[in-house]
Amino acid sequence: MSFLIRNPTYRFLPSRRMLPMAFSARCINTSRMEGSVSEVKGFSEKERAVENQWARMHDNEKLSALRKLLKEQRETTRRLQAEVNELKHEVNKKQ
Repeated sequence: MSFLIRNPTYRFLPSRRMLPMAFSARCINTSRMEGSVSEVKGFSEKERAVENQWARMHDNEKLSALRKLLKEQRETTRRLQAEVNELKHEVNKKQ
């Protein structure tokens, strides 16, 4: 949009209205990308917390599975040890 400025030396000169720099398209900061997650500290901390929570839960699942296997192995070992003791007892009776 243009308007005329009255100049005593010249006739009416067309002039462009100057907008403040804050509204100028040339002053838009494009160095920071909107939606960028690498620059947001809070998001990276939240993401790290979620990953740590998942890792702990995954480790707990593995540990519970290993504890179950260990319990089964101990039961098998106890049963086999009882059989060995019984066989030793039978051998000692025969002698």
